[in-house]
Amino acid sequence: MEKEKLIWVGDQKALEQAGIMIRPSTLRRWHSIGKCPRLFVRIFGKLCIRVDVWREEVERAIVESEKRAQRIRELKGGE
Repeated sequence: MEKEKLIWVGDQKALEQAGIMIRPSTLRRWHSIGKCPRLFVRIFGKLCIRVDVWREEVERAIVESEKRAQRIRELKGGE
């Protein structure tokens, strides 16, 4: 079984090194409102981010953004 990479949301330096440029307070707020529940896990009382899930969500958002941009271009009669 492959080890899952987790980062404590309070460790801003580790978050930035992993490419997660979101403030810890924002991540905690996302967790409290239930935004992307797969992203978070609580270990021994500490809220952590699942790095693999973060990367999946970023990739999904990029793909969706590209699809929207393509639809807009098509509606405007370009490309």
